[in-house]
Amino acid sequence: MAKIRAIKLPEKRVSIKKNGKYRYVYYIDSYYVTSNGSRTHRDVAIGKLNEEDPTTFFPNQKYWEYFPKTDPIEEEITEIQQAGFSQLVKNLAQQLKVDELLSKNFDDIADSILSIASFMLSKGNTMMYLDDYYLTHYNPYGSTPTQRKLGPVYEAISHSRRWHFFKDWQTLIVNEGDYVAYDVSSVSTYGKSIDLAAMGYNRDHELLPQVNLGVFYSQSRHLPICYELYDGSIVDKAHILEMMDLAEDLDMKLTVFVMDKGFLTKENLSFLKQHHIPFLMAFPNSQKLYRQWLLNQSKDLETFESYLGTLPSFGKSAPIQVDDMTFNGFVYMNLEKKGADIANLSDRINRSEEDLKKHMDKQIRLKKDPYFNVEVSDIQYLTGYSRKNDKIEESFKLSGLFGLISNVEDLSVKEALEIYRRRDLIEKHYDDMKNHLEFNRFKTHHQISTDGKFFIGFIAQIILAYMTNQLSYCKKAPVATIEGLITEMDKIQRIKRKDGSVRLTTFTRKQKDILELFNIDINDYINELVKN
Repeated sequence: MAKIRAIKLPEKRVSIKKNGKYRYVYYIDSYYVTSNGSRTHRDVAIGKLNEEDPTTFFPNQKYWEYFPKTDPIEEEITEIQQAGFSQLVKNLAQQLKVDELLSKNFDDIADSILSIASFMLSKGNTMMYLDDYYLTHYNPYGSTPTQRKLGPVYEAISHSRRWHFFKDWQTLIVNEGDYVAYDVSSVSTYGKSIDLAAMGYNRDHELLPQVNLGVFYSQSRHLPICYELYDGSIVDKAHILEMMDLAEDLDMKLTVFVMDKGFLTKENLSFLKQHHIPFLMAFPNSQKLYRQWLLNQSKDLETFESYLGTLPSFGKSAPIQVDDMTFNGFVYMNLEKKGADIANLSDRINRSEEDLKKHMDKQIRLKKDPYFNVEVSDIQYLTGYSRKNDKIEESFKLSGLFGLISNVEDLSVKEALEIYRRRDLIEKHYDDMKNHLEFNRFKTHHQISTDGKFFIGFIAQIILAYMTNQLSYCKKAPVATIEGLITEMDKIQRIKRKDGSVRLTTFTRKQKDILELFNIDINDYINELVKN
């Protein structure tokens, strides 16, 4: 394919004018004197200045009217590829030292892992598009396995290699005294030969075979540390022993494990206490012991002394007794949550009462209602109902309240809440994993390919979390979303000529700002891209 390239500026009668982001070349057509006697000229735009080489410009049709004998210089282009985002991913993998650890533990396939992870970051994990993607996108790692040859790559990502990577990675990013969140989710599958899959309802309430996923997450670095896939039939609260064994095997030196209320059982509390494992966990209002403790502690909670300022909530701590074990309890009142809870409670009671009114003297299927006493006849006709005012009042008093439990002695009320709220990061991690990377489904058929593919997805998750962090830290980020970042960086094209030389399209201000956001030197970035 042929393309007219930039040519030298005319030697005389030329001026440069800026219009918006770009500079344009004008040719002075004629000179004249105005009615007041001042000398001026008429000029015509003849092209756009080449920002990479300001001694040249890209001519328009007007240029050829003034300089018809100029021979246009053509360049033979052999390849044009989108290159900006894939090169950015390579730079970020270097910053995080992910490439270094992959080379150490997966020497023979490290580049393949990063190539596939880069594709996942851009297009998700539907691998049937991999071949087409790298026809139009530059791969800074060289060749990529074709879709049909992914199997050997997945098989080479063995359990022992993954394990050694996790150990090196946690040593790199987890410092002694770090707060680590742990949570579980599930990934559904249509595969018939995945050993860990078990039929059940996933968190989207779909009845499908699913595999459970547990992730450790650094709250200080805002990065995932490691993960474990385990049997989909195991409930969250039963997995805590395996979780702690995993942390011990990785030699995590931590201050607090942060977990949600799904892990709260008396057996788990006993295990954590006996093994001196520091933890911070939410507890449910639905269990009588914790509900009564919240109600008792909330009586004098809304005081100025208990106000936590910028959070904004009220909070205090008090001992909480679970059988023969004593822990530190934290009770909080969030005023926004209180208003929402009261509104929801009122709406629920009103809807239930309206429904009961409609069914008076009619045959109904009796349902247990926490807020109403229901009277029915022998033949299941609704004959009357009344409010359970004590239960309604109790729910009203619980509005806005929530509690935390811990065995860490020197944890302040405010610090405990701040640490637990950072757990939202792991929820964001799961959301990005399932939506941006499309790991709401495995899209694999066998356990080996599932294990290998998800590890590559984990590498993509690390880089995605890092990009998300940098965008969120910046008050005036050049782009608002990861999708916007990918779109903008993919506008950078790598153009390879027949003679083997390479040039890039001109960088926009936004692209330069993105590189600056990630502390990437633009000259180093360009030099990497134009290597043959």
